[in-house]
Amino acid sequence: MTLKTGKFWGTRGGFTLVEVLVTLGLVVIFLPVAGAILTNSQMAASLSKHKTEATYAAQQIIEAQRQDPFVVLSSGHSQVTGPSWVILDTKGNYNNSNTGVCSTYNTNNTVFCGQAVVTITPAVYTSTSGTKTTSTTVDHVAVQIYWNENRFIHPSVTYATDIANDPMLN
Repeated sequence: MTLKTGKFWGTRGGFTLVEVLVTLGLVVIFLPVAGAILTNSQMAASLSKHKTEATYAAQQIIEAQRQDPFVVLSSGHSQVTGPSWVILDTKGNYNNSNTGVCSTYNTNNTVFCGQAVVTITPAVYTSTSGTKTTSTTVDHVAVQIYWNENRFIHPSVTYATDIANDPMLN
């Protein structure tokens, strides 16, 4: 029987110890970096989603405020409502769309909740001469929604507008 010779026949195959160690070193460096990138992108996507939902919830609260009777406040006074719970993410479970499922510690994993504070103050306008005038016919309504994204990130969204004491202007 003859032994075949050539480029691949009759030579010893395999990787050297140096090649294996270099490859393992690259894997040890690459995998944690890839995991961190994936984790950070997931947290950023979650934060972005909750900011969008908080802005939408604030707009809905402003629109509900437009439908309520006009609040007449004297200069220097304000009316604060809240904090009250708002749902920022139902996590696909649309059956739990009422705020009764929210709690102080948010132990219910079927929804993601935040809190809203509504502040109504008389609108203040500044003239070109710098004189400040408090309006009796326009209220400034600000809605702040805040939530805990995780242990370290506590974002908030503030949405504000002026509401006139005239249904035709709103």
